Amino acid sequence: MGFRRPVVSRGDSGVRSGLSRTFEILAGTDNEAAVRILLAALDSSYVPNRLAAFRALLARRSPAGHREIIRRFEGLPPEWQELARQHAPRLGRALRDAVLSSDARLSQGGCQAAVFFRDYHLIPALLTAVEDRANPFNDRAGRTLLALAEALHAEIAGSGPCEPLRDPRLVRDQVLPALEASVRRFARHHRREVLEAFALLADRDNVVFRQVLNEPHHAAFVPLTEMLGGSDWGGIIRLIIDALEEPAPPAAIISLVSRRGDVKFLRTLLSRIAAHDSPNLLANLKRVRILAWLRGGSAVLDELDETAQEGAVRLAMAASLPRAQAFGVIDHLLRRGKPAARCVAAEALGEFHGAEANALAIAALDDPDPRVQAKVLPHLRHRGIPGALPRLVRLADSPHAVVRTAVGRALEEFHFAPYLAAFDMLNEPVRRSSGALVRKLDPNAAEALEAELKAARRTRRLRGLAVAQALDLVERVEPTLITMLDDPDPEVRSQAAHVLAQCDTPRARAALRALKHHHGNRVQHGEAPDRRAQTRFDHWREVLADPRD
Repeated sequence: MGFRRPVVSRGDSGVRSGLSRTFEILAGTDNEAAVRILLAALDSSYVPNRLAAFRALLARRSPAGHREIIRRFEGLPPEWQELARQHAPRLGRALRDAVLSSDARLSQGGCQAAVFFRDYHLIPALLTAVEDRANPFNDRAGRTLLALAEALHAEIAGSGPCEPLRDPRLVRDQVLPALEASVRRFARHHRREVLEAFALLADRDNVVFRQVLNEPHHAAFVPLTEMLGGSDWGGIIRLIIDALEEPAPPAAIISLVSRRGDVKFLRTLLSRIAAHDSPNLLANLKRVRILAWLRGGSAVLDELDETAQEGAVRLAMAASLPRAQAFGVIDHLLRRGKPAARCVAAEALGEFHGAEANALAIAALDDPDPRVQAKVLPHLRHRGIPGALPRLVRLADSPHAVVRTAVGRALEEFHFAPYLAAFDMLNEPVRRSSGALVRKLDPNAAEALEAELKAARRTRRLRGLAVAQALDLVERVEPTLITMLDDPDPEVRSQAAHVLAQCDTPRARAALRALKHHHGNRVQHGEAPDRRAQTRFDHWREVLADPRD
């Protein structure tokens, strides 16, 4: 029985309302004969009739009607498929029957609808179809299983659409036992899709996952490790790397990290290494003795982004690689890597010695990034490279603060404290030459000198006055020198006047004139009490003589 398109005159709305009422009755009646009428209406040449029949079948709880919708699902308009998705719970039983069916069209429609609806609760039924060797469509069921596992993984990771009221992690917990049981039965079915779907949804501490990888004689061991070693699914790559952060990962995980060299895997692994410094990760990287991707050279490093290149340096230093192989990574990235990678490589270079490492360190001093120069400087001097010290001294005048700071740290013996400790053992030329370096390398030299000039012990104050001249910091400490003209110790006052006389500033000249006038008045009034005082006054008069007076 079919439906012909009714002849409706313009203004004749009675027929349309009558048809709508008819479909409402067919949707609500308990009479199963209505299903046959609605199924026939699905083939009507009049689109409104087909849509009305489609809606009515969705509204009924009729397995036969639902199976027909699923059978036709592939050819339905997108908006009709979306309408069916909104009624997915009612179609659940029919969907399960469809994915298990040996009917080609029903199986095809069921698998497409399952993925479109993201009906993850069909995973157990799909596993049954996949494992059934007699099922002619078990390959299709396997592809559907993988598609659903990937969609669920995307929901869990937050990178895919998610139903508002559905917790994807709870759904994962509900379907994972079925996948675990299928993995245990791997010897019976040998279906790779099961392993992939399982790996997509399992965590690194999953009991079955660790059990298989720890038992080389397990039927799924070789297929699982092969799949893990070649799959480019992001979820599976992350599973391998997550397992690497376990306290005691299976040896198969270490082997996978050693063997895999595809760019997608490397980018994920190396970015994780760059961003994490967990003790477990570093300890497990020490178990890596080879990196297959380095056997053909370091060209693959050029395909990595900045963060991954940085991770490559950290991997090379943490793993137990042959020394030459690790140095090859450092050499390549320090010469050709991106800025952050060059910085890390420059720092790591301190662990390598020899002519090649020395040459690389010298070359790094010409890097356009001052941060790279700063990372090389701390270990440059200890390499015994001829001319290293003069070059370090020249870099103290670098326009970049980070380089100047690094030079200061590399030449710490030319800071104020070591210089002061050795001052009394130095002759005057060495005091002056070393003092110039101290003044250049130690930004706190003037403050430290101030502390010496204000020390309680007169010997420290006297030595501080000599240091002020050697460092050529007399003008920097001028206010303190002026106050020392009133020091209770006459020798300190005398030496302070000597040093202050080197300041050609109005304030220093005024202080010295006032001091000269003060002492001149004291002599005129007969206030020189003894010969020693008179001798000191004569000495000061010579010091304070100003040719401009």
